Amino acid sequence: MFLSAAAWLAIAATGQIWDAGRTPHNPANDPPVTAPADGTRDILESIRNGQRSGQLSRKEARRLRRQAGATRFKAFRYARDGLSHSESQELVFEIEALRGLVMAERTRGIATAGQTEPSKP
Repeated sequence: MFLSAAAWLAIAATGQIWDAGRTPHNPANDPPVTAPADGTRDILESIRNGQRSGQLSRKEARRLRRQAGATRFKAFRYARDGLSHSESQELVFEIEALRGLVMAERTRGIATAGQTEPSKP
């Protein structure tokens, strides 16, 4: 009796785990993938604040804004026909890299702002 009950539980458990692909995939049940283009908004604000505070030059700010704009354009282009998981991850990584670059440039601007050119004799 005990052996047959254990065998029954094993068979029932395997039936619940795998259905041999009989269940059709329904994309409507997948979690929505959103475009991370909104992440560029705070980056643009950081660039603007860095330029106003003197941490970024006009040239540096323009270059960083162009990179943010290119990332934003790529996000909208990807989202046009639906954003795949790999595209979403690519955009997230690109936005995080850009955010780090902006912070590094601003920090470098803080460090060099207090330095003066050595006087020539």
